[in-house]
Amino acid sequence: MVGPGKSVRIIYNLPAMMKNISNIGDNQINVIQWASLPSATPSTKAENIAVNSI
Repeated sequence: MVGPGKSVRIIYNLPAMMKNISNIGDNQINVIQWASLPSATPSTKAENIAVNSI
């Protein structure tokens, strides 16, 4: 991994991805979701998932 992506699409099953979280950061970042209000969330590391830039 080089760094955070600006806009990415996660190509994975959400419940399975949640089981693959290996680390949660102590920071807090604002994210904008496509169907709801912005949320604050920590950085997370999930193993063995695929993402595409959009």
